[in-house]
Amino acid sequence: MAKTGLKALIVTLISGGLLSACAPSGGGSGGGAGPQDPNKPSAGPFSAMVMKTAGSCDDVSKLRFINNVNLQNVKIGEQGRKDIVLQIALQILDNGNYFAVYSEVVPDEVSDSSATFEPIFFTNIEGRWIAKGDELTLEGLGYAKLAKAGDQKILNLKIQTRINNPEAMNPVIALTPVAIPLGPKGETPEDFCNGK
Repeated sequence: MAKTGLKALIVTLISGGLLSACAPSGGGSGGGAGPQDPNKPSAGPFSAMVMKTAGSCDDVSKLRFINNVNLQNVKIGEQGRKDIVLQIALQILDNGNYFAVYSEVVPDEVSDSSATFEPIFFTNIEGRWIAKGDELTLEGLGYAKLAKAGDQKILNLKIQTRINNPEAMNPVIALTPVAIPLGPKGETPEDFCNGK
């Protein structure tokens, strides 16, 4: 998917309320409980946050992928009289890598049912993850710790690498597992099903 298309997808999904909140445990073709592959690292207590699929390629229009995203805007600055907010979608892949879509946006129009944002910075971040005890280190990004929001597990992300705006390194960002049509490393459901 083109960089601008991926940017528009993430901004639209995160801001427009098109995300489907979903518990990370349970059905889906990518999350079965089976023997641990000795060639893949163990996510330990973070295993519920590893990317899984929800749905199947039999109906691509309903295929979703569990990503960890911030559902609440995180203010990291101002542009004119408007806030600059951070939006992030984090994929913890079962092969020991992670993929994050990082966006800094300015809210444009907000209503009870939708919102539009003006993207001012966007990048993809990739690296390795290491689970040790209660901390998930995301090399080149920061670290995350498990927390709970009601009955649901979430990740509290702390960015430790300056990506663009240095204020993004200040807050702890709560990431909630949700099902969205953003596959591994930004693949569309169609590309995922076609093996591209």
